[in-house]
Amino acid sequence: MVVVYKEIMEELVAQLIAQNAESRGLDFKGPMAWQGSKAERAELIRDLMCFANTPDGGYILVGVEESPSGFVGTGLSDDQAESFDPSKIGDLAQSYCSVLPVFAVHRVLLDGNLYVLIAVEEFESQPVICTRDCHGPGNKLVLRAGTVYTRTVDAKCAETKTAEDMQRVLDLAVRKRGDALLAQVAGLLGGRGSVELPPSNDQAFGAQRASAEESFVEAGLVDSFWQVEIRPERFEERVVEPRAELARARDDATTQLRGWDFPHTDRDGAVNLTDGLQSVTRWAVHHEAYRIYLSGLFMWRKLHQEDYEDDRFHNKLIFESTIWSFTEIWLFASRFLAALLQSGNVVIQIALEGLAGREIVPSRPSISVWPGHVCQESRHTLRHTISLGELRANHMQYAVSDATDLFELFGVMVDRGVMRSWQEKLLNRAVY
Repeated sequence: MVVVYKEIMEELVAQLIAQNAESRGLDFKGPMAWQGSKAERAELIRDLMCFANTPDGGYILVGVEESPSGFVGTGLSDDQAESFDPSKIGDLAQSYCSVLPVFAVHRVLLDGNLYVLIAVEEFESQPVICTRDCHGPGNKLVLRAGTVYTRTVDAKCAETKTAEDMQRVLDLAVRKRGDALLAQVAGLLGGRGSVELPPSNDQAFGAQRASAEESFVEAGLVDSFWQVEIRPERFEERVVEPRAELARARDDATTQLRGWDFPHTDRDGAVNLTDGLQSVTRWAVHHEAYRIYLSGLFMWRKLHQEDYEDDRFHNKLIFESTIWSFTEIWLFASRFLAALLQSGNVVIQIALEGLAGREIVPSRPSISVWPGHVCQESRHTLRHTISLGELRANHMQYAVSDATDLFELFGVMVDRGVMRSWQEKLLNRAVY
């Protein structure tokens, strides 16, 4: 299987520029970000540390400048792009970082403009701590020794000044190690299974579920969509409070692996509810909404993005994007429920509506998926009731399993090893 990485990178850069706004997983830089003073180069090192200490890492796109109307892609000269030498960036980073952030530097030519895209991975086992001070003009402190820098949800690079902020970083490290250990134990035991609890009253979530689905209809999200339900198996009116803690669990669990986060919280369409949180997004190819309740119920719906991209993909599902969507959903579920619960069984349900007549296709002709596989069923639902430990240990395997089940509905049989390789491309940002 040959992947056209160049074209995929171009699409990613185009999507990042089109967002026209920095986010927790994205930072824009002007052309002189690495050719300026030592202090200016140290600011780039600070951004590397920020993204490394943020769930899912992030992207630094160089060659974008801010104007009165928003961010504009101006590009770089060849000399400016060449200055972003990963070896030199790594050498300077080692002077200020306790652990070298893992990053990759890509040169991308788009619409005649040259850009540099720096993809930064989330730290592997321990947070990155600044080890030395660096001062800029006027003795302004650019880097402070002993500081852990993180990227905030409002797109700022910030020091962890409070115990709560530091706890979030430590929680990330503990979660990563705990999930890895659970996965090892699951591998040793072989097979998968859930710890059965006494059955719960599924209807207890009914009113909240119905309210969420009604809000989706009011937002115009009907006919053809993905819908996700994530929750504890047993109903409690409040598994977390106050509402700020629910928002924190959402923010910490949100995935930032592609140019668009899951779930996306719209800056203008997000509101607080009496018993939870809501966001509605209607922008470009993204038409989605979610509700999260203090009971731990998360409901999300998004219209099929393929219908809003271009005519090539209308009434289709893109093969690799579908694998990545399942991966993002299961990764979020693992993080979100682990933040709310200590133990117990959980429910993950993923439904796709409006499948009848849709064809499964690759985004590129070079990706091997046989054409002509059209779904005959209108709806496909995947439901799992598993233990929290099982979710944390095997969420990536469940994502592959769900994608496999969906593709079989289209009559497409894909080797799980191939599916896993596409999943790894997303998780390791190798696809870009």
